[in-house]
Amino acid sequence: ITTIRISMIVNARLAAADPGAAENAYCRAAEIAPADASAFFSRLAGALLRAGHSEKAQAAIDRCLALTPDEPLYLMDLGNILICRGKPDAAADAYARAASLNPAAAGGAWYRLGTLLTKEGLHPPATEAFAEAVAAEPGNTRYLLGLAASYAARGLTDLAGETLRRMESENGRVDQQ
Repeated sequence: ITTIRISMIVNARLAAADPGAAENAYCRAAEIAPADASAFFSRLAGALLRAGHSEKAQAAIDRCLALTPDEPLYLMDLGNILICRGKPDAAADAYARAASLNPAAAGGAWYRLGTLLTKEGLHPPATEAFAEAVAAEPGNTRYLLGLAASYAARGLTDLAGETLRRMESENGRVDQQ
């Protein structure tokens, strides 16, 4: 049985409002291909989350992380689920761990968290996440724009303006090179 076929079966089960059967399909796949078990549980978590089963999604990603505890992508998946479950502080902890495991991609992880928190209307923690992204990659225009927009969403126009001026200054230095 192929991974694609298993994914199709799981999606069909979830569409039919049968998360138990979807979970059984991925558990069976993990038995057949134990080396890929983490990936199967991660996919199950994502499918369950999209179907609105955030508690079951967390159980699936917890199983995934029990097998592969130091995979940044799985930790970010956990963070996404925790945001949906109304636990932004725990989500930030999961993202912080992911960022620490892959410092070269830390800015991207923090930016992703900031974007998700912004979509949920959680502006103060989003600002913190964008600030971490900027700290990881100070000259990244996208991260600076995210931080400026986050400040603006909170009515912190002075900080938003300061961040935009910093971005213009960074871009000016790049243009002069």
